[in-house]
Amino acid sequence: MYYGHYAQYYEIGRVEMLRALGITYRDMEDQHGIMMPVMSLNTRYIRPAYYDELLRVETTLRQLPERYITFYVEIFNESKN
Repeated sequence: MYYGHYAQYYEIGRVEMLRALGITYRDMEDQHGIMMPVMSLNTRYIRPAYYDELLRVETTLRQLPERYITFYVEIFNESKN
């Protein structure tokens, strides 16, 4: 998989984690005035993912946010557990 596509998976993980908590981006912006621009992105590649492989994205928060939110994302290859 092209390395530039990983950031798209991180964003999907972020949105789906919030959705699982009952929160949407729209609600955060419209109702709470909270914007979430990405201010930095650090990636560590351990093993490659190849086209047409099934991937699982896990996004977590390791601490409750105050001013900044740090999302931790791991991408797992379902065929290489």
